[in-house]
Amino acid sequence: MAMEIEQMVKIHKALGDRTRYLIMQSVIKNKSICPGMLCEEMQNVASSTMSHHLRLLADSGLIIPEKQGTYIFYRPNQPIVDLFFQDI
Repeated sequence: MAMEIEQMVKIHKALGDRTRYLIMQSVIKNKSICPGMLCEEMQNVASSTMSHHLRLLADSGLIIPEKQGTYIFYRPNQPIVDLFFQDI
C-alpha cells in the first residue's frame, strides 16, 4: 500500500529540518525516549523548542507520544516509517 502524497510531503517537511532529523534518528535508535533525554543529548536545544519539534514529528505521523505516569515518551511509528522509506 502506497502512502498518500500529502503525508509524504508532510514527512519530508518534518525531516527537512536538521534538528528534527537528528531527533528522529535518536528516537529510532532508542526505540522510546522522553524530551528530557533528548534535551540532554542535544544540549543546544531548549525544552520549549524540543516540544515544538516533537509536535511536528508527531503531526507528520513519524512518532507516537505515549504517556507513562507523569512523563511522555516518544517512539517511532514503525509502520509509517517503513512505508515512507519504501515509497521513496
